[in-house]
Amino acid sequence: MFGLGKGSIELKLNNFNYSYGGAVKGTLVLKLKQPTQARGLRVKIRCTRTGSAVSIGPGSGRRTETQVLYEAEVPLGGEQTYNSAEFPFEVKIPAQPIGAGPGGALGQALGVASMFTGGFARTEWVLDASLDIAGGFDVNKKLKLNIG
Repeated sequence: MFGLGKGSIELKLNNFNYSYGGAVKGTLVLKLKQPTQARGLRVKIRCTRTGSAVSIGPGSGRRTETQVLYEAEVPLGGEQTYNSAEFPFEVKIPAQPIGAGPGGALGQALGVASMFTGGFARTEWVLDASLDIAGGFDVNKKLKLNIG
């Protein structure tokens, strides 16, 4: 961090591979250089799908879109002065896969259509921890998770 900022966040997880219907459990380790006034401390799990498609015809070209499929936030503390400390947390994972899309003949037809247009989709799960500092730069940490 080159000496800049208020401190750092470390996320200690019990695992990096998770199943639907389970939970991400761990400890947020807040390391601050000095006591810091903040609006809150939170952990958030987010699933996004980034897709790209090539359109053919007038106005053709490649476009990329990111869509939030799932998001859940767990507050670990409200507005207060924070010191270096450890905060245990647990964030639930949904029971069903997110955005699986239609099945059967329709799903196959859509899959074939996306192959012809050059489309693809990537699903990503991220655990995001943040200390929200009023009037300053937030202290953040993000980790990618394997859920399936």
